[in-house]
Amino acid sequence: MSVGGSACFIDIATSRGLIVRLRRGLPSDEAALRAGFEHLSEESRYHRFFTAMPELSDQLVEQFVNLDDHGRLAIAAFDPAEPSEVGTEDGLGIGVARCIPARTDVRSAEFAVTVIDRYQGHGVGRVLLEALVVGALRSGLTTIYGHVLHENSAMVRLLGRMGGRDQFHEHPEPGTRRIAIDLEAATTTMGGRRRAYATLFS
Repeated sequence: MSVGGSACFIDIATSRGLIVRLRRGLPSDEAALRAGFEHLSEESRYHRFFTAMPELSDQLVEQFVNLDDHGRLAIAAFDPAEPSEVGTEDGLGIGVARCIPARTDVRSAEFAVTVIDRYQGHGVGRVLLEALVVGALRSGLTTIYGHVLHENSAMVRLLGRMGGRDQFHEHPEPGTRRIAIDLEAATTTMGGRRRAYATLFS
């Protein structure tokens, strides 16, 4: 792995040997988000949004780029070996993980992870989620949770490897599981990568 300087990024190898560039999400990432959405199949969009999503609305984009240091975080992933579609030096945008603080619990946040179809199955989701876990813990959170479709077996397996456990919810989304991750416990599964992720938030 390597760590960027003023650019505040890290290049890290996934479990499948893919070199991925990670950095914190920025309010200026709107163009990259829209470009990445176009690389999601209908199935991937349904797994992420639980409904047909022909286009990314302005309202959703505004929510995605509205970030702070109090639990509203995003981690962006790029393939530095492929050219950017939006004219940046990061490389091709291939995924994003984000979390939004829960309304009823200041120590918890809801998360989501999205990887474009071409890069699914290459370990990108794992490094995105690990980096998000480290950032969420440093921002004062103790738990993150996500709603996952029962049929989304790849995400269910990933969350299981991170120590995810089913969590009771009074008003569950139909056909979904609410899976929570204890942040401190999840960091014990990362080895030396935890220190690399921490540089994104120093």
